[in-house]
Parts: sequence; C-alpha cells; structure tokens
Amino acid sequence: MPRPRVPVPKVRLLWPDRDGRLSACGADWKAIDVSHGPACPKNLLEEAMDTPNGGLVRRCFRLLNAKNIGLTITLADITEEEFRVLELIEGERQEQIKAGDGGHMSSR
Repeated sequence: MPRPRVPVPKVRLLWPDRDGRLSACGADWKAIDVSHGPACPKNLLEEAMDTPNGGLVRRCFRLLNAKNIGLTITLADITEEEFRVLELIEGERQEQIKAGDGGHMSSR
C-alpha cells in the first residue's frame, strides 16, 4: 500500500534585495549592530596589534603555529626579541594552566 503524500509547505527565504528591502514582504532590512565599543578588550587588542610591537607578537604566534604543525625552529631562526616574546607567551600560558583553564587563550 503506498504511503499517503504529505504536503510540503513552500518556504520563502527572506533575503534583502539590492535596495535593502525584503523580497517577501517589502519591509526594510534592519541590520543588527554587533560592533564592539571603543573600551572593549577586543578593540583594544586589535589596536595594539596594529603597532610595531603588535607585529612582533603576531610573528611570534605564527612561529608557535609553525612549531605546532611540525616545523623545526632553532634559536638561529629567530631574533632575541622574538625569543623574549615567546617566553612571555609561554609564561602566560603556564599561568592560565595553573588557573585551571587549560592554557586556552580567552578574553578577559
């Protein structure tokens, strides 16, 4: 005996058109503001990373990523500044492990 057919409702996706109006009902599209305020730690970090010292920190995180994927990095491959930042990153990671969050980077 064949199964009865269940009607499938037509679903219309609501996407704004080029003018910002929803195609299904013509209402205006209202974007949600998800930006961070100027005092947000995320914004402060992004601003700090745009400085020369931020570039140094970024390079050091890239070095750590390279090490984690198996590349061999020796002291001859990095500068003294990079080595010092790597020490600071490792020290912070150890502090986080002691604090009980497993050393995962998190926002404060």
